[in-house]
Amino acid sequence: MEIKSITNLQAFPEAMENSESTLDLAGAYEKVATIQRAVELRAYGLSNLPFGLFAKDGDTEIAGPTYDAVSDFVKPLLYQVGASLAIYGAAYLGYYRGVWREQPMLLLRPMLTPSIAPQYDGAGNLTHFLRYANNTVMQLQLKDLLWIWRYNPRYENYPGISPLQTVLRSAGTLHNLNVFAEHFFKNGALMPTIFTIGDGNSSMPSVITDKEMLSFRDRLKRLLVGVKNAWRVDVMRGNVESHTIGALPRDVAANELTTLTNQEICTAFGIPGAVFRSDTANYANAREDEYHFYNKTVVPEAVIHIQPRLNEWLGQMGYRLEFQPNLLESYQYTQMQQALTLSQLSDILSVNERREMLGYEPIEGGDEIIRNSFDPMGNGNGFGGAEQGGDTGLNVEEEDEDIKRWRASYAKLWEDYIGGGV
Repeated sequence: MEIKSITNLQAFPEAMENSESTLDLAGAYEKVATIQRAVELRAYGLSNLPFGLFAKDGDTEIAGPTYDAVSDFVKPLLYQVGASLAIYGAAYLGYYRGVWREQPMLLLRPMLTPSIAPQYDGAGNLTHFLRYANNTVMQLQLKDLLWIWRYNPRYENYPGISPLQTVLRSAGTLHNLNVFAEHFFKNGALMPTIFTIGDGNSSMPSVITDKEMLSFRDRLKRLLVGVKNAWRVDVMRGNVESHTIGALPRDVAANELTTLTNQEICTAFGIPGAVFRSDTANYANAREDEYHFYNKTVVPEAVIHIQPRLNEWLGQMGYRLEFQPNLLESYQYTQMQQALTLSQLSDILSVNERREMLGYEPIEGGDEIIRNSFDPMGNGNGFGGAEQGGDTGLNVEEEDEDIKRWRASYAKLWEDYIGGGV
């Protein structure tokens, strides 16, 4: 039988073993492009969500310098809250005494989620937090923190599971594919190999010593390992045969595997395809996917989890915050399409019935059915109303501010709609 020598090309497996092929949550965000993009889409989507500022116990919207000051302070917080919820399933904001608009105020600053550990009593009630920082442990009372947790289906009083936790194995798959390809090329585009050695003169193998085997292995490493040696040629005496172990990167990193893994990650993060990769979408799909991204992912998280908690803090300054997704262009575009559809039902629905479906308050005299109140095909009846020969079912002079804003904001969207977005 032949004597078999396993070569190193051992830089390859050793480098694989020494790499961080098993990811934690922070490592997945740092090293996997799909994860980083998904987290930032969630965080930026939240920070870009419009909101209105109101007096704590009033309905009058606050604008001007006060709104600008609150917005400039809150939007960076929203980004970090969104990122923390996507990565860890929890976000922590610490209270501190600071100066806001030249006035002493109780303000918030983001705190690194892994540094905070909730503590409980024997009955499972949350009692306080421990903060680990700079090799010290600090105890924080509940009043010292504002915490935002995702829903947890297993425990009543504990942070929930983040999207990244759900797909951490998928992130590891993408990371290990990258590590595999990186070290493949670092080692001269060669896979781990077994060499069989004979004497070259007979069918019987020669007997080689361990020293000779090590010398042969070192010679192969100098000859083959490393990208610079990928095309070197050498001549050896004797019968030397190589047997490759494993598969090439093109066989392992199949497009199907990468595509399915990316799709699984996007599904867990609630990101439609056209939002994640805008180059794959046409105009209509992009609008629709952007609407669904906000309507089914960003807005529910903002309204259910974040808005009530931020208002606990803003209430101490006499304000409250309300997210207003209807101001997003994708929402307005979708509402325009709904209005176009409802306009075709003018023979069976009154003006107020259609207003109710669009989220507007009823108006006086709007309970009657007025036929041909709106022509979506552009045959003379459009956004111009009576000025263009069309009857909107309303007296233009009596239109309320909602309708006036609606006409103004949808004029361009109407042009995009009938022009196919061009």
